[in-house]
Amino acid sequence: MIGILSNAFGLAHGGGVAAIAGWASVLREIDEVELCFPFTTNSAEIEATYGVALEGVRIVPWMPAPAGRFGRLRQRLARRRWSARFDLLVLQRTEVPFPSQARASALFVEFPFQRRLRWRERFYLGRFDGLAANSTFTAKWIERRWQRPATVIPPVVGSIPSRPKAPWIVNIGRFTDARRSKHQLELVHAFRQLVDRGARDWQLHLIGTVGSQRYLASVRAAAAGLPVVFHTDISRAELEQVVGQARIVWHASGAAHDEDQNPEWMEHFGIATAEAMSAGCIPVVIAKGGQREIVGEELARFGWRTWDACVANTRALIDQPGQYDALAALAQQRAAQYSEQRFRARLLTFARALHPRFRDQAPPVDEPSQTMSPNQ
Repeated sequence: MIGILSNAFGLAHGGGVAAIAGWASVLREIDEVELCFPFTTNSAEIEATYGVALEGVRIVPWMPAPAGRFGRLRQRLARRRWSARFDLLVLQRTEVPFPSQARASALFVEFPFQRRLRWRERFYLGRFDGLAANSTFTAKWIERRWQRPATVIPPVVGSIPSRPKAPWIVNIGRFTDARRSKHQLELVHAFRQLVDRGARDWQLHLIGTVGSQRYLASVRAAAAGLPVVFHTDISRAELEQVVGQARIVWHASGAAHDEDQNPEWMEHFGIATAEAMSAGCIPVVIAKGGQREIVGEELARFGWRTWDACVANTRALIDQPGQYDALAALAQQRAAQYSEQRFRARLLTFARALHPRFRDQAPPVDEPSQTMSPNQ
C-alpha cells in the first residue's frame, strides 16, 4: 500500500492540493493509495475544483494532537505507527518532517523553507529514500539549503480550451496581502497606466479565491472607473471560460522580494500561468522563481522585474497584434511539456526506484529524463 500525507491547509491551497492529488492519481496505478489531508474533503470536491480524478483513492483526515499533557507525544507515536503500514510513504512538506517507518519513503518538497537543518533534522532527512521537487528552481534551493539532490517532477498542467480571443488580460491567484501576495493591487495600478497610455479596449480579469476581504476591498477601490472584472470563488468551468478568451496572462508573485534573499516568497512553479498558456494566453510574467522555466527562452522577452517593465512589455505586445497567433501557439507548446503523460512517466520512474515491489512493473510510455533544465 502507498500512503500520501499532504500539508495543504485546505482546497484554497491551490497548487499544493492539485499537485499532490496528481501524485495520488498516478500512484494508484501501481498499488492501493491512501491520501491524507489535514482537513476534511473528498474526491468529488477535488475533482470539481482541480479536475483531478481520484477514483479508487481513499481520502482520510489527518490525526490532530490529542488533548492533555502528553498529547503531542501521543500524536507523534500514532503517526509513526500509521506510517509503518505502507510499502511507500510520500510526505508533501516544506520542512523536514518526522521520520517515516514505512518500508520506503519519499519527500515531495514544494520549497525548502528551513534555511538550515539541525543535526536531528539531517538525521531525519537521511531516512528518506528519495526527494522530489516541483521545479528546477525548488531543486536548486533544496540542494543549496539541505545538501540533498532532488528529482524534478513538475505537476500536471491541466489543459484549458482556447476560445475566440478578446482583448483581455487575466490574472489568477488568491486575494491576500500576505508575503506571498499575488499583487492584484499593483496589477490594477499597472493596468491603469496601460489604459492611460491608450489601451482603452482592453479589460483586466482578476480570478481567485478570497483570503482577505479587506485586501479584496482595497483592490476593488483601486479599480474604480477601470474595465476590471472580478471573478471570486468561481467554479472550474467558469475559470476556463474566462481564461480561454483572454489574450495575455499576468503573474506577479515575488515582485516585492529579492529572489536570492527570499526565494521562498517566489512562485516555485506556477500552475496558473502554465494553464493559461495552454489556452493560448501569452505570458507577461515576473522573471523570477519557477515562472522562468515555464515560459522558456522565446517568451522570456516579455518577462519583467519592475512594474514599469511590466507595463512597457505589455504595451509592446498590445501594439503588435500580428504576433498574437504565433506567440499563442508557442505558449501552448510550452504548456504541453507538462502533460499528464510526461508527469506519469516521471513519477512512476521515481516510485519504482524507491521500492523493489514496484520495479518489475511495465515501464511507462514516453519516459523522459529525470532531470530538467530551466529552459526544457
